[in-house]
Amino acid sequence: MDLLRTVFLGLLLELIGVSSARGIEFTYLVLEEELAGTHVGNLAQDLMVERASVPRTFQFLTESPYVAINNKTGELTTKRAIDREQLCPRARVCELKLEVAVLPSQVFQLVQVKISVQDKNDNTPRFRSTGELSLDLSEATAVDTRVPLDGAVDLDSDKFSIQSYTLQSSSDHMPFTLNTFTGVDGTLNVELVVNQPLDRERHSFYHLVLTAIDGGNPKLYDSQVLFVNILDTNDNSPLFDKATYSVDIMENTPVGSLVIDLNATDPDEGTNGEIVYSFGSTVPDSMKKLFALDSVTGKLTVAAPLDHEASGGPVYQLTVQAQDKGVNSAPTFATVIVNVGDKNDNAPKIRLNFVTTKNGPVVLSEDVPVETFLAYLTVVDKDGGLNGKVNVTLLGTDGLFGLQLVADNQYLIVTRAPLDRETKPTFNVTVAARDAGTPSRTTYKSFKVVLTDVNDNPPDFGSGELLFDLTENNAPGVSVGRVTATDPDEGDNGVVRYSIRDDRPTKRVYVDPVLGTIVVNNAMDREETSLIEVTVVATDSATPPLEGTAKLKIKILDENDNAPSFYNNRYAFHIAESVEVKTQVGQVIAADRDTGRNAKLAFAISSGDMFGKFSIDPQNGELYTTGKLDYEQKKKYELVVSVRDNGDPQKDAKCIVNIFIQDVNDNAPKITFPNTNKNVVYVPITSKPGFLATSIQATDADEGANGELSYSITNGNRRGIFAISDKGDIRTVKVLKKSWEGLHSLTITVTDHGATPQSASTVINIILDSTVTYNGTQVIGGGRYGDYIPSNQSAQEWNKAHIPASQDDDRFSIPIIIVIALSAVLVLLVSIVVIVIIKCRRLNKEDRTYNCRQAETTRSNSTGSLARGQKRNNQRDLVVTINETPVEIDYKVNNRKEDPDGQESSSPESLADTSPPDSESKLLKKEVPAGEEHDADESGAEHKEGSERGDEESEVSRLLTRLKGQNTSDDSLNTVLSNHDSGRGDSDREVRANSACGSPVDLRPQSCDGSSMKGETASETGRRFPGRCVVVQPMRGRQHLGTFSSNYDSYSPPRTRPAAAAAPYYRPVPVHLGVSHPWTFRPMLDAGSPKQPYPQSKHYWKQPFFPYSPE
Repeated sequence: MDLLRTVFLGLLLELIGVSSARGIEFTYLVLEEELAGTHVGNLAQDLMVERASVPRTFQFLTESPYVAINNKTGELTTKRAIDREQLCPRARVCELKLEVAVLPSQVFQLVQVKISVQDKNDNTPRFRSTGELSLDLSEATAVDTRVPLDGAVDLDSDKFSIQSYTLQSSSDHMPFTLNTFTGVDGTLNVELVVNQPLDRERHSFYHLVLTAIDGGNPKLYDSQVLFVNILDTNDNSPLFDKATYSVDIMENTPVGSLVIDLNATDPDEGTNGEIVYSFGSTVPDSMKKLFALDSVTGKLTVAAPLDHEASGGPVYQLTVQAQDKGVNSAPTFATVIVNVGDKNDNAPKIRLNFVTTKNGPVVLSEDVPVETFLAYLTVVDKDGGLNGKVNVTLLGTDGLFGLQLVADNQYLIVTRAPLDRETKPTFNVTVAARDAGTPSRTTYKSFKVVLTDVNDNPPDFGSGELLFDLTENNAPGVSVGRVTATDPDEGDNGVVRYSIRDDRPTKRVYVDPVLGTIVVNNAMDREETSLIEVTVVATDSATPPLEGTAKLKIKILDENDNAPSFYNNRYAFHIAESVEVKTQVGQVIAADRDTGRNAKLAFAISSGDMFGKFSIDPQNGELYTTGKLDYEQKKKYELVVSVRDNGDPQKDAKCIVNIFIQDVNDNAPKITFPNTNKNVVYVPITSKPGFLATSIQATDADEGANGELSYSITNGNRRGIFAISDKGDIRTVKVLKKSWEGLHSLTITVTDHGATPQSASTVINIILDSTVTYNGTQVIGGGRYGDYIPSNQSAQEWNKAHIPASQDDDRFSIPIIIVIALSAVLVLLVSIVVIVIIKCRRLNKEDRTYNCRQAETTRSNSTGSLARGQKRNNQRDLVVTINETPVEIDYKVNNRKEDPDGQESSSPESLADTSPPDSESKLLKKEVPAGEEHDADESGAEHKEGSERGDEESEVSRLLTRLKGQNTSDDSLNTVLSNHDSGRGDSDREVRANSACGSPVDLRPQSCDGSSMKGETASETGRRFPGRCVVVQPMRGRQHLGTFSSNYDSYSPPRTRPAAAAAPYYRPVPVHLGVSHPWTFRPMLDAGSPKQPYPQSKHYWKQPFFPYSPE
């Protein structure tokens, strides 16, 4: 049996052990009536903490009279035999609920332990009545009438309680059966049912045996004898209007209050109709104490206070019977069910269980972690519904404690925040339990929490810096003050001792370890050490100790033991004389090694400023001007500046300040001659150029360049008769004329050489006089007009007054100038008209053309000086003799193409065999006069002349004339120029010129814009000519004798014949021949070498430059 129980318990624990956020639950089973010391369970094993690193202890939060726990092992055992029927009478489930705390606090666990007491069938059913029962029934009792019987009672649980009833009879006739049903209290009720009509004459009574049987094994039972008496018929039996009544009543209903008024009726008269009410035999005595039934009236009243929470309630089932007073009357039965309603008549009950003590206070260490367990709280309210629903709160916790729900109305009181004994050492915590009834009921219960000290606070000086003052030159060992550190801990945790932590080997400061007095060991000099800085340490007496530190600073106060001193004994400053008043000159700087008022300095000028030109800022030593300075008056000031401290006694120092005044050009030149006494000088009219008329005398108070003077004649020297030197000497520079005789008023300006020059002007009156002479040293005979002429009298007025009119030739100057100006304007207008007429006549040449076919025919019949014959059908060479030098001219007819730059160029592949025109041979017979110069202007004139003739043959002839050269007079030029054109403007000519003597002729493009060669421009030739030119220029080897621009669009010829140029020398000539076809010239190296051109340039070949019209 024990082995079976152990196995069963093990399996059950695996199924019902529960761990949750609310705690851990274990349920153990124990049989009732087991001996004391019976093993119930082991929490250490079930929690698996038997070998935990932190030893656990186990403690009941609620003491139990039935179960004990081993604090170390966690084993649960019974204290005594447990009688389930006594512990839980008539309860279906019987449990012991215990709460176990697992300590220490850092591993705290709350374990809910349920011990289910298992029932044994140790109670036999028992009928309430120990004797025989007698029951009277009328023979007129109807079939199916049910008569309640007083059943038996079994205190065992439902499983082992009464399960059935049996009825046995001593006779063979059995008109009764049994009916069982479960009552409102869960017990099995039994009724006697009449199932046959009764006949008193046949059977006047029945002897029955009623047996109650439980559910045990073996079964236990109990029997009772029941006598049923059959009475004569009473006509009518009382009848209740209901078989079952249900009544609701509140538990606080006063005693004597009516519950129900039962009403049974009997139609008989007399005693047969008088009804008597009474409780049935099944109503227990406990109910009869609560309710009273009036036998006459049938009123059921409250006989004692009702309690909804009582063990028999809140539902009471009463059997009542009504019986008349007639002979052989039979009772009639009814059931009254009384429901006792709940009233909030019970306040919540609070139960606190503490770990450390049973009744408090709760003692906690201040360093316990958050969620540390303090107490176990249960709340019970016997009321039901909302009246029994309780809300629990904590008061007086400052938010440091809180509730943790474990189960319904079960809480843990735990810490919610870190605790600090030094802030608050004790708490009075109040638990408030308030139900939800109306009106509500609240219960309060308080307990005290005491915090124990932990050495969690180091000593504190209250500040990170401790400041003390000490005047320098102190005596050694003087005390400067006392430091104090506080430690809020208790006992040894709060006992403080002091020490000094100094990095220096020489201890300058000492502190008393108990009192904290600070002593300076040495005499101090502030100028050497202005601050002593060490660390003071406060240590408590705990184990291990804690310490606090602070910076100990001893400020050495100053004594006025140092005089101020200037950084320099002498200062030198420079300042311009033109500065404004209050301009800063400079600053003297002084310092005092002392501090505070001992180092507060005041500057002053002691001496040297007798004129009051300077002042000094007493605070910063800045020097300022207080008056106007004048370099010319005083160039240097030497001041004595003193500085004084504010100590007691005061100390001072002095320095020398030299202030050098810099000259500025603040003085204009001052002219001393001429002056208001004399401004007239006489010069003989016969004086030669260079004659010293007079000298201007001027001075300037400034120095240097500011005082250097220059002289100039700014007015009155219209004829340029006079000149003035840098020294102010006025001399004649021309041969004097008789007509110039008279007054010449010269304005003389004297200017200094300053950065911003200043000047002064005066008028010197020079009279050219024919009556005075010069003897080599001085002028003789002057003064007849006086030595001074007022400034408001002009020279013209004076001359009119003193000089004859025939001698003044200036009076006709203005009309002459007007005549000359009008003549110039007239000539300019005439020139413009002529130019316009010439240009208009040139526009008539647009329809004139040159017949190239005829010129080529003439050339083919000519026998000119050809050095070579015809080479190919499509190429011919001509040789022209220039200054006995043969020049070969190649020409070939090419079709025009577009080069990559968009310009036209010649192509050798598109050669065409053509015949030169005959008319061209005529051009070869024209001669050029000897000595003719062909400069740019003449070229332009000839070109204009050719244009007026309107003959393109003259243009070609003029080109060949240019080839002959400027210095050629007797040489003849026989040239054949072949040309052919289709007349459609789609062919180009390429001409190659080559000198047989090795000096090739260079022909390159030249823009005729007039900028470099003064050639004809497009504006002069009209739209007929686009302004392209030919430049003919001799070369030696590859040396150019002129200059082309980088893109060959302009050319600058030499003004004279270059030294390197050998005869012949050709000057550049601009030529215009038409508009349609561009000709391109390329130079050759020499006659005997292959025809290799110079390196081509896109600029060189880009633009055609020799256009002509073939028509």
